[in-house]
Amino acid sequence: MGLFLACVISGILQGGTFALVSLALVLVFRSTGTFNVAGGEVMIIPILAVAMWQKAGLAGWLGVIIALTLGALLSLGLFFIVLRHTIGGDHMIGFVATLGVAAVMDAVISLWFGSNRYDLKIPGVPRGTIRFLGIGVSEADIAVGVVAYGVCITMLLVMQYTGLGIRIRATGQMAALASQRGINVRSIYYGCWALAGALGAFAGLSYAATNIVDSNTVVLGLAALPAIILGGLDSFTGAVVGGLIIGLFQAFLTTYIGGQYVTPGTYTILFLVLMVWPSGLFGSRIVERL
Repeated sequence: MGLFLACVISGILQGGTFALVSLALVLVFRSTGTFNVAGGEVMIIPILAVAMWQKAGLAGWLGVIIALTLGALLSLGLFFIVLRHTIGGDHMIGFVATLGVAAVMDAVISLWFGSNRYDLKIPGVPRGTIRFLGIGVSEADIAVGVVAYGVCITMLLVMQYTGLGIRIRATGQMAALASQRGINVRSIYYGCWALAGALGAFAGLSYAATNIVDSNTVVLGLAALPAIILGGLDSFTGAVVGGLIIGLFQAFLTTYIGGQYVTPGTYTILFLVLMVWPSGLFGSRIVERL
């Protein structure tokens, strides 16, 4: 029973990080129709940079601010330099463009950071352990999980119940009509990509708070892919639910079968689920009548 409960707690807390990465990717897809393959690179570059600078004496909270700002600027720069030219075209054009950018960023990460490993010190994160129903739970994991889900819930509320959320959803559905209704479509595009970059950096910070990071941590962006597809590529709620489900599944798989089966097992379950729900659990269902 103790092992089962430990898996549940670990999966829920890990799912918070997946949910953050998923929200960042869904945000840009929902607003501009672009699936950002370079999301993992945009996430990890600020974290590795701040970790490297932290070894040189960079203050803790200043490092957090720099990471979030750098993530927003990287994402905004990616959109402004490359992807704004693909808006309105075939989705595959933007996909291939981000794939190329991701390859370039991977090369930069390898050249700049190499195989160095960093233990990033996040200020305000407790380092103790508490007992819960007979098992030990890291206070850092709890704090990071609570903050991650808090950010996710805040994002869901903003997207669903605020004027900003309505403008973002309207822009993604039909930009031309949204522009005619007085929505500044260009500002929505820029704002969404900047926010997505900050969310990605925040996800990286949440991961780095309890794990050693290196250049291979970029795969965290790909690890969130099953969560996005499972929840629904255009659903904010689906991003959070999908992240939670994948976090739980990977925790149980690692504990009871082995960590080497996490990736193939996750994608196998994803494939089986999509045979039943091709658009994901919460994704928009498109019906074509012939």
